[in-house]
Amino acid sequence: MVTSNSIKRLSNSRQRRRGLYLAVCLVFCGSLIIGSNIAAANGSAIPRQILSSFSYEGPYINDLAFYFYHGADAQWSALVDGVIDVGNELINPEEASEIDCDEIVADAFWGIACSTHDDPFFFEEDYYPDTPVPLPISGWPLNHLPLRRAIAMAIDKEYLADISFEYGVALDHVVPECFGEWSNPDLPSDYRSGDLEGANTLLDDSGFEDRNGDGYRDAPDSDNEVNINLFYAPLEWYPKADSHSVLLTDNNVIAEYIGEILGELGFQYTVNRVLPEVLYYITHYGTRGYHLALIPFFLKGLHLNTGTRPITIPLYIKDWFYSWSIPYTNIFNYDNETCDADIEALDTTPDYNDFKELVWDIQENVAENQPIIPLITTKVFTAHRNDRFEEWVNTPYIGSSNYWSLLQARLKSGQPEANSISGVGGAMDFGLTVAPDTLNPILTSVESSWLVLDAIYSRLVDKQPLTDEAIPNLARSWIIEPEGDGLKLTFNLVSNATWHDDTPFTSSDVNFTYYYIRDLPGPWPVRDSKPVLNFTSIDVINNVTIVIHTPLNGYNNFIELVNIPILPEHIWKDILQPVYFTNPRPVGTGPFRFVSRPEPGIIFLEYFEEYHFGFPGARQEIVYVDVPLLTWLAAGSFVIIMTALAAFWFLRRRPHGFEP
Repeated sequence: MVTSNSIKRLSNSRQRRRGLYLAVCLVFCGSLIIGSNIAAANGSAIPRQILSSFSYEGPYINDLAFYFYHGADAQWSALVDGVIDVGNELINPEEASEIDCDEIVADAFWGIACSTHDDPFFFEEDYYPDTPVPLPISGWPLNHLPLRRAIAMAIDKEYLADISFEYGVALDHVVPECFGEWSNPDLPSDYRSGDLEGANTLLDDSGFEDRNGDGYRDAPDSDNEVNINLFYAPLEWYPKADSHSVLLTDNNVIAEYIGEILGELGFQYTVNRVLPEVLYYITHYGTRGYHLALIPFFLKGLHLNTGTRPITIPLYIKDWFYSWSIPYTNIFNYDNETCDADIEALDTTPDYNDFKELVWDIQENVAENQPIIPLITTKVFTAHRNDRFEEWVNTPYIGSSNYWSLLQARLKSGQPEANSISGVGGAMDFGLTVAPDTLNPILTSVESSWLVLDAIYSRLVDKQPLTDEAIPNLARSWIIEPEGDGLKLTFNLVSNATWHDDTPFTSSDVNFTYYYIRDLPGPWPVRDSKPVLNFTSIDVINNVTIVIHTPLNGYNNFIELVNIPILPEHIWKDILQPVYFTNPRPVGTGPFRFVSRPEPGIIFLEYFEEYHFGFPGARQEIVYVDVPLLTWLAAGSFVIIMTALAAFWFLRRRPHGFEP
């Protein structure tokens, strides 16, 4: 039975607990006082560890300006004089005390194409109407692997690099290091050592001997005379528009050296100078009518219209070495079952690491079988000043003049513009040698326009700048699932992204962007460079979840599909003719907001405070008194002791806590 006394005891018990809770809260508040003041005294109210490692958080500057200069010389002068902080033009690494040069291995190289096919090929007399030299009818004897290996083994690439370029690089990779982690660092090195003696021994052991006593080697499978033809087009014969400035050198010297190597290997040889169009005809139209061809190879990954954070997957290896590409892009007539299987697997491998392993395996296969002998390339340089900013991101493809530098570079310690606590602040000036043509991301294919647009617009998923590995942007996470022959892509979007006009970002903007770009009639650079921008359907689950169904597979298709700028639906839904829309005041969700464009070659941006990867409070000055730490400890201890005494006195006076 419940009595009034038991109710009274229960009430007193509750009141005593309330009193005890109050005392504990008072002590805890005193502890908070000492903790917060210690943090302020040490200047660590903003977590500094975020500044010490690479991440996609940022930016660390307040203002960003782009200035157009007429030519590389004008931009270089502005850089030396401190007018700009970074430029996007290739430069010579001249000495300057406050300028750092970003070293990049060029995305092009001189190499030897070897015709590897052994099928005989018969042709009419008029098959080569414009060719001034006799041509063999098959790749024989270059179909013999030991011969290709011996040629590669005998060539001294270091010597060629020294005589061809001021900053020459001997090249053994068909995927140079400018492609970052896509370049296999563990290729077999047995046949690329510049060892003439070893090359001759390899030929002896493989049956390439002088059997008829004429002083020249004969092939092991024929009594026919071996006369190896080397074709090349002197660089001065190329039209000026077709000559690649990175590879400007006297390739006559390279061709003469290769001929000498063939002679020292014991072969008869002919070095044929032909017009560029004849060289192209010989190597591309199924004639198989050459042995060796000295060619400038220009390497392109998936980087068109992806701005200054390019996708650098070296997909050219699919075209170069897939047997189904013979003879158009597979000019080597290379037919290898293992290589074909790896190339076909690329289109069905959505996982990044598995995809990269396939790319490495293809490089290893090519290095073993030598359908191409990479020779030399050169280093190129971009530059930035090092007196004000640090933490530039030097990407292997384009140097420091990229989106990631805009996001990661920050003022050096002690700069007067910097926030007193976080170090954030300052204005960066960026030099351009081509003025942006338009700020419409659908229309432009100009790199300088994309440098600006990259700072304004965000993508669904971004890529790590050194590896091409997918990292979050507007999608904070995603799930890739097989669906028939394609993929089901579920994206969980960030919930804190805002358009620069303060309109909330939602999944409807993603849905709108993909349908808008895909369904517009006519050619558009942002779409037509991306044939994988096709999908079966899109499901908008809610404001922060969206599902894209695509019939395509493969990591390259995934990263290309998700790497387009997302447009604000509330603005672009009324743009029915984007070909006439210059987008004079672009609105995005990126780290920088458009301010003005007073001249066609000058554009001003500012940090967007609501950027979803920014860090709140980093630009707020925190004013604190520089009191010694021991003083704060003593003060905090006093507060805790006095609070505890007050609580003890209170409970002694009111043992039952608060009573009505």
